[in-house]
Amino acid sequence: MNSQLLEFSFWENPKFKKSLFALLLPILAASLFFIQPTKTFAANGARIGGSNFSAPSIPRTKSYNSFNSRGYRSNIGLPFFIPIYGLGGGAFGLLLLLGISGVIANTLRNNINSPSSESLLQKESQTSTLIQLQIALLSTAKNLKSTLTQLAQSANTSDAQGLKKVLEETSLAILRSSELWVYGNLEYAQIPIKNVENTFNKLSINERSKLKGESISNFSGKIDEIYFPDEQKKPEEQINEFIVVTILMASNQTLSIKDSSSSEGLKDSLKKIGSISNSDLLALEIIWQPEGDAEILSQEELVTSYPNLKHL
Repeated sequence: MNSQLLEFSFWENPKFKKSLFALLLPILAASLFFIQPTKTFAANGARIGGSNFSAPSIPRTKSYNSFNSRGYRSNIGLPFFIPIYGLGGGAFGLLLLLGISGVIANTLRNNINSPSSESLLQKESQTSTLIQLQIALLSTAKNLKSTLTQLAQSANTSDAQGLKKVLEETSLAILRSSELWVYGNLEYAQIPIKNVENTFNKLSINERSKLKGESISNFSGKIDEIYFPDEQKKPEEQINEFIVVTILMASNQTLSIKDSSSSEGLKDSLKKIGSISNSDLLALEIIWQPEGDAEILSQEELVTSYPNLKHL
């Protein structure tokens, strides 16, 4: 009993709260300093996806005395992981950090001595997995682009079963084109379930903002197609062409992700991502660029718009 009172008084200590916020502010400031705005180039793209955030699900509770290669270990029992920027970071890490900071502030503002504090902390510890996988392939991956275009034009994205099929077909198409992979990156984190939808939407907007426009959009059962006149490139400019595919996914399932700095590591992770069950899939968005046959994404444009990609 005395130890519990001591723990509660520790959390309520104003000096401790000030120290914790003083620790977080420099991290946020450093993040804003190192993450530069992304330039947008004249290449259209497309997207497929949908979400089931409003559907009932059974959230998973995790112990926070462990961490993965993208996470920070917490010994104070708060429900969060902080991305390590040397292993990823970018917009993905910054948005997670901002969301996590809000969770910490809310937790500290609550009265730990209240009768409902235990249930509150248990609720805060319920997490979901957020994953962003990006692959840059040589533009000769025509079959992959054709598969994605067909999915965007016909796939059912209005329910979990349809989204599962999109994820499965996309994963298979990328795996079947693995000989054309040039760059890749995988970032993931487990965050409080109440912050997943907001963070997912922000990451989606960040990736979509890199496109000049969306020639095809199939999201939550609504399909829109817009015709953009092809902007022809001169033959001498058509070098180092790429296509970039982004898989952004939220899931209730905890995945065992290995080192993804190599092609084999990414293949293993992609197989696990593609095999997630319908009931565990909360949201999915597939974004690719360029979509038009006459458009290109040069190496310079690639590394500027997608700075976290690593050579495989």
